[in-house]
Amino acid sequence: MGGQSKIRRRPKSAGRPGKFRRVVSKLLVICLVAGGGYMFLDKLSRPYRISHGEAKEIAETKRQIKAEEEQNRALKQNIEFLKTDSGREVEARRLGWVKPGEVAIVVEQPSLHPETIEVKEPPRHKSFWNAVKGIFIKKNNRKP
Repeated sequence: MGGQSKIRRRPKSAGRPGKFRRVVSKLLVICLVAGGGYMFLDKLSRPYRISHGEAKEIAETKRQIKAEEEQNRALKQNIEFLKTDSGREVEARRLGWVKPGEVAIVVEQPSLHPETIEVKEPPRHKSFWNAVKGIFIKKNNRKP
């Protein structure tokens, strides 16, 4: 026993040897199968998702075309109306034009809300120059 060393052994696990390794390998296989299945289903469903997205885009484009055609029809009707004498007169009145010999009267409606009434202040340049003149030109306020 002089130079002999004892070999230490690991303590045996409570369960069967290699059980942990088998559980981990089974979980790994399950995860790989699930991931592969997901990738397969993703590739399989991609054409359907693309066609669904395209169908939505087509429907939106058709809706936009219909709205633009309606607007175009309304503009064409407006052009036809403006080509008539009454249409020209309506547009001229809207622009504020008057016929020769007529007098234009502008009626401003008073505001119903007092906070919307604008108070006009004198232009700042006039009050500034009045202040400058007041410095250099002194009024003679003495009574004789």
